[in-house]
Amino acid sequence: MSNIDFSEKVSAEIKSIINIKNHQKFKNVAFVVQPIMTDTILSPLCAEILKILIEKNLNISVNYDNKNIIKDLQVSDYKRYKKGLIGLLNRLNEFAYNGKYFENMVLNITGGFKGVIPYLTIYGQVNNIPLFYIFETTDA
Repeated sequence: MSNIDFSEKVSAEIKSIINIKNHQKFKNVAFVVQPIMTDTILSPLCAEILKILIEKNLNISVNYDNKNIIKDLQVSDYKRYKKGLIGLLNRLNEFAYNGKYFENMVLNITGGFKGVIPYLTIYGQVNNIPLFYIFETTDA
């Protein structure tokens, strides 16, 4: 796989990771990307592809972990959706070591499942976690 020119035509997910990496607050901080995935066929596949691209081209570690596949996070069945949403919030709390270290987290909701973005926004605001979102055609 050849290096990709990240100056143009990259996905919004990668563009937002570049912006976070270049943000003044995080310029000299080593961080790990933890992709959160739904339990579909495409979500883990996309995360694997992003892992390869990010690690190779941006020199950022990506922790692709099956524990980050959130079961029932879908919109066709409300009961399953609520169960999946609770699973997502529990997993985020695990990242923060059971809610003690939110200051070590950043939420990049750019590639997020649209059904959870409002909840992640509230979760980030309540726990004082910086949130990042970038639209495909913008740089800010």
